[in-house]
Formats: sequence, C-alpha cells, structure tokens
Amino acid sequence: MKKSDIILIAAVYAITAFFFVLVLQYPRDVRIYPIFIMVILAVLTTMHLIECLVKFAREKKIENDMPLLFEHFKAKQFFAVFAMLSAYVVLINVLGFYISSLLFIAGTLIFFKIKPLYIVITTAVFLVLIYGGFSTFLHVPLPRGLLI
Repeated sequence: MKKSDIILIAAVYAITAFFFVLVLQYPRDVRIYPIFIMVILAVLTTMHLIECLVKFAREKKIENDMPLLFEHFKAKQFFAVFAMLSAYVVLINVLGFYISSLLFIAGTLIFFKIKPLYIVITTAVFLVLIYGGFSTFLHVPLPRGLLI
C-alpha cells in the first residue's frame, strides 16, 4: 500500500461528500445525474480502497512514495497552467464561454509548443463538440459574457 493512495482515497471521498451536500440543494429532477456520477465515483474509490487494503494485508507495510511522485515536478509548467486556468475562469464571465475556451485551449497548447496545425485542429474540434453537445443537443445555456 502506498501513502499516495491513502491521500488520494481520502481526498476523493472528501470532495465527493462536499459536492453531494451541494447537490442536495438542487431540485429533485436536476440532482439525479450528479448523484449518479458521485455514486459511481464512490464505488470506484471504494474498490480502490479494498484493493489497497488487500495489498496492505499481504505486505504489512505502507510505502512512502511521495518523493517519487514529485521527482519530475515542473513548477514552471504547473504554475503557468494554473495561472491560465485561473484567467480562463475569470474571463468566462467577461468574454463568454466560447471565446474564453478558444483562448485557453490555444494558449495552453502554444505554451506547450504544439505545432500550429494541431492547435487549430484541437481547438476547433473541442469547440464544435462543446457547441454540439451542450448548446445544440442538451440546450445548456453557457455564459455569454459581458461584452455580448
């Protein structure tokens, strides 16, 4: 059993419980799908917990793998993507969902030095899928922004 597994399992249970409490405030018809997803997440996490406990029962030790997890951690990449993601969340309400998504996806791919052709294709495909799935098929209203 690994120390990172214990932390991961505890974090997933905590996040699931937090969102479960929030979802209970929604109308009954609206909360069915989120609760379904949370139940699946809880079941899968419990399966992982059982697997870890069986491994612990067999080996009788907890391995500290935390130094290995962060061995190749690239702080510059992490904080740059975190900053872009934060700006994306703020810009959604200012520029609207589609323009902000276009800027975020393209900006992130440019940051990681992806070829321009792949940036155009990836951005276009994501936006078409989001538009087709949410706006056209599910009729989910997405933020339009203050400028529109």
